[in-house]
Amino acid sequence: DGVILLSLTNVDPNASVPLRCELAGQRPVDVTGELLTAEAMDAHNDFDAPEALAPTSFDGATLDERYLDVTLPAKSVVTLRVRCA
Repeated sequence: DGVILLSLTNVDPNASVPLRCELAGQRPVDVTGELLTAEAMDAHNDFDAPEALAPTSFDGATLDERYLDVTLPAKSVVTLRVRCA
């Protein structure tokens, strides 16, 4: 249906990671995303803190012709939805 879904992980607890992906054969027109991260590398949800980790909106991805550029924050999971023409 003209959508590419990407889930990307940065396991470095201290440094962000820039990433450039070529979307060969595609014409991307829009990108939206969600971010999952926390202050501590071992953060987790449990019965005492069920909302310690929750997805937030992510706007750190950009499109340039057929390329997707994103900087993944330290200790994060980023899910991107790229809409293509």
